Amino acid sequence: MTHRFVICAVLLFSTFIARAVSPADTAEPESLADRFVQAWNTHDTSVFKKLFVPSAYWVPTIDSRLDGRDNILADLGKAHETWAKTTTMGINSGSISTRFVHPDVAVVLFHAGFRQADGTLTTPGNAILLVAVKQSDGWQIAAGQITKPGSTIKPR
Repeated sequence: MTHRFVICAVLLFSTFIARAVSPADTAEPESLADRFVQAWNTHDTSVFKKLFVPSAYWVPTIDSRLDGRDNILADLGKAHETWAKTTTMGINSGSISTRFVHPDVAVVLFHAGFRQADGTLTTPGNAILLVAVKQSDGWQIAAGQITKPGSTIKPR
């Protein structure tokens, strides 16, 4: 009985893992929010590579803009070799919002907080805005920006 249980558990887990990375999960632009957070939590830039189109723009801070997937991956790689390598991110509940600009272009906005020692997420978390484009193998990021909470910049 225990042997059967282990086999069933392994098969169920394998099915779940296969589903987690299947193209079917990229059928909606909202999938980019989960995929971005999953990539962040691996701390592996090769996982991020699948998220961005080659000509993507990325704004990681107010004073910089990265042009092209290679530059984005280099910047993410530096972050995940230093300060970000011990961080874990999660999507703040109910924060994903999607607006279609065209059937193949959408804007995805969500808040992703860093997991604290007690397991809770920082709130409101970083606001992450993604311009998603539908590709033959699913949705990818054409442009994006992270805005950190508690900005000291005041509107005029």
